[in-house]
Amino acid sequence: MTGGPQGRAGTGEKVVLLDVRTDGEWDGMDTRGNRVTGRLPGAVHLPHWKLFKEGSSEFVGPEEALRLLIEAGAPPPSEAGVVLATYCQSGVRAALGALVAHSAGYKVRNYDGSFGYHVRNGFPVDN
Repeated sequence: MTGGPQGRAGTGEKVVLLDVRTDGEWDGMDTRGNRVTGRLPGAVHLPHWKLFKEGSSEFVGPEEALRLLIEAGAPPPSEAGVVLATYCQSGVRAALGALVAHSAGYKVRNYDGSFGYHVRNGFPVDN
């Protein structure tokens, strides 16, 4: 998914942006080399490290993933048309977020290029 994380016209999709970057990236304190900081408008935030079991490299299970995503502000996957579009700085951590969200029952997309692509192309951000 490139060109901005919007739903496809006429499909009834409700695209929810899921930012899996660190707290510092989310709040703009860590620029990661970007000239613009912040987050994509309307995004919900769940740092990628929360997708792993504590002290482990193993992902949380589907039930825990669902709980974390809803707690972060994502609607339940049973809501009609919900699609989570995950993003980070370049798309790698977003791919992990998409994998875990899919395990929790969500239809997902990875915003290819993510925040870096977004700001380089002049798309809007919230600070």
